[in-house]
Amino acid sequence: MHHRKKSADAQAGQKPVDDKVEWYDSISEIPAINGCVLSNELIDNFTVHRVVMEKELMEVFVDYQNGFCELLRPAGKTLKAYLSELGIDLPKGFGTEINLQALDWISEVASALKSGYVITIDYGYSIADMCIPGKEKGTLLCYYKHSVNDSFYEHIGEQDMSSFVNFSALRHWGEKNGLREAGFTDQRYFLTSLGFREQLLNILSGEQDVVLAAQKAAHIGHTLLIEMGSKYKVLIQEKGVAHSPLSGLEICAPGE
Repeated sequence: MHHRKKSADAQAGQKPVDDKVEWYDSISEIPAINGCVLSNELIDNFTVHRVVMEKELMEVFVDYQNGFCELLRPAGKTLKAYLSELGIDLPKGFGTEINLQALDWISEVASALKSGYVITIDYGYSIADMCIPGKEKGTLLCYYKHSVNDSFYEHIGEQDMSSFVNFSALRHWGEKNGLREAGFTDQRYFLTSLGFREQLLNILSGEQDVVLAAQKAAHIGHTLLIEMGSKYKVLIQEKGVAHSPLSGLEICAPGE
């Protein structure tokens, strides 16, 4: 995986700090898990295929002719099968990203999990949000010096690139691999259900400056519940456990 070098650096820095942390290069190396697999902003960094619907589904390739340029070529069977299996009829002129690596990941996680839960938190959407006005260009974006842009061929190697996660795909292929959906919501409802506001006030209760504490609480609450709250989705899947209500899902997003 393309994260291995970074992971190796992280391992080198963490091993002396906490002997309880175990590192693996692959999910397949992990012994059968009885517990929880938690990921936060992982899948949006996986490699994606960019496609656009013309007379037929086309994949976007990159060439170099006095600078980087894009070429459209007929998409392969795997990409067409992905959309077909999800029942996605991409309108003409619409583009999107197909994250095949996410399907491999959910399959590996399902195999590693003997009993417990998979909690996936990330920027994302469901199929219903995929083909609405404003989404014609897909969700792939670049982040350079704290600013967002869609200039994919500028600042090469100096900016982060990521795309929103198709949670409908994770739900679908999760079920195919034995993961039952426990619930799907967004971050504001998830954190509110877990008592975020109460915990935040409790943490800040030791502040001597009451006004400053209130300002901190308002800032943190606005950032996590408002600015990021609706963008981040939370998918909880389960395997080998009796289905029961989960506290993080007590307050669910409308329609979920």
